[in-house]
Amino acid sequence: MIEFNPYDKAFANDPYPVYKRLRDEAPVYQCAPLNFYAISRYADVLEAHRDFKTFSSAGGVTIEGLDAMIPLLIVKDPPEHLWHKALITKVFTPNRMGSLEPFIRNLVSSLLRLYPASANADAIVLATPALDRHEFGLLLAALLAAMHGWRVIYLGADLPAPEIAHAVRLTNARVLVLNVSVANSRIGDELTAISRVLPISTPVWIGGEEATRHKEIIERANWVLVRNLEELDDMLKR
Repeated sequence: MIEFNPYDKAFANDPYPVYKRLRDEAPVYQCAPLNFYAISRYADVLEAHRDFKTFSSAGGVTIEGLDAMIPLLIVKDPPEHLWHKALITKVFTPNRMGSLEPFIRNLVSSLLRLYPASANADAIVLATPALDRHEFGLLLAALLAAMHGWRVIYLGADLPAPEIAHAVRLTNARVLVLNVSVANSRIGDELTAISRVLPISTPVWIGGEEATRHKEIIERANWVLVRNLEELDDMLKR
């Protein structure tokens, strides 16, 4: 019988096999030691999400309930949740969030300049494939690499395979880091294209929220799947 502990480190590193077993073996799972229930099938989760009278958020969204009754949107039920969300939505629009991009880029760039690489430092190229425009995780990876003394070649987001491969060759990069955060089936084609035009000798480390969707491509290309920033930090030290 499956045992599920959300605080287990192995689960944090790779939760997806556990999620599958929960769906298959225990779609409504009771964890007596931690006193919580977990539902794992999509239809059940959706129904519970919509039934706020039965499944209230007011008791908190943590297992311990430490956030219960705190004046935050996430621990409110309708009707209070609705008018509160309507106010916040006016602030967090796509245009307003997009306008923060120059600020974040400048901030990370200024932080990168605090860690200048030595002349003989290994180069590391960082990019997201075409169709993926989310680069926050990539910026964090670049900052980590700079802190560990790598010569960071930051290409940015949404780049076609030939441009990424050209940068790797031009800089004689020791490693290419890819970040995949968008759930788009066509990104698999982009990753395959990168694997075909990239120098065979170049190691590729790939991470991001959606990277595990492309496990078959990653394994076929002999790339390394990086599950979190802690793993990446360890790899950058080598």
